Amino acid sequence: MVRATQAAGSLVNGEQLNEDTNDPSREWEQVVKKGRGQVTRAADASQSPIADIFRGNTHSITKVPGTHETAVVEPFFTLPIDIRSDGVSSVGEALHALFGKETVHGVGNSRLDAVRRTSLHTLPQVLILHLKRFVYDGSGIQKLMRKLAFEQELEISKDILSSACRQQSNVSQRKYRLQAVVTHHGEKASGGHYNTDLFHNRDGRWLRCDDGLTKNVRLPEVLRSEDERATPYLLFYVRTETPSEA
Repeated sequence: MVRATQAAGSLVNGEQLNEDTNDPSREWEQVVKKGRGQVTRAADASQSPIADIFRGNTHSITKVPGTHETAVVEPFFTLPIDIRSDGVSSVGEALHALFGKETVHGVGNSRLDAVRRTSLHTLPQVLILHLKRFVYDGSGIQKLMRKLAFEQELEISKDILSSACRQQSNVSQRKYRLQAVVTHHGEKASGGHYNTDLFHNRDGRWLRCDDGLTKNVRLPEVLRSEDERATPYLLFYVRTETPSEA
């Protein structure tokens, strides 16, 4: 059951009409279990052709003891992936570690600790993963040189999806294929050089674009660079099946 907490749409017999809970301009309250309420807010996000391709949404639920759960739907265009943990050896593991439960200390006027659970709520057509290589360590901005394994195919685990997204997405709609990689060359954050490997769909081959030079490269070279100073920075994955194809 959904109750509107701001003017957002018509309610008939307790049911919400013409209402999309992914719409970023609304707030609503939902009774989720045993009469417990959950207030959901969504950040404002404008519509555009670019947003239709690259924008997804995250869904975070914060629970403070003795209060309603508060859920927030927020748009994203890139997902920032923390690569510092020694326990993470692949991009898939780092993506999984990005979502889950965390403790938030001193929330609101009560200053009580809260539990926050974050998940993917809407999957974009093009998923951009931003590997956070540049960090501040107290003395300045440093580059993290460690490499994470990544593959041509990426399947988003159901474990990091919101309940609504799990219901709306089948296995094929959670599969992505690598389309481009932006690589940073160099050991310092203050300098270096970028090049891009991209897949040419019509010709079925990988191209490396490096300033004015373009050449063919093999997939293993894209996935595993022999240059120790060359580290992937941005990964572009394209959804292999769109909702309209399902």
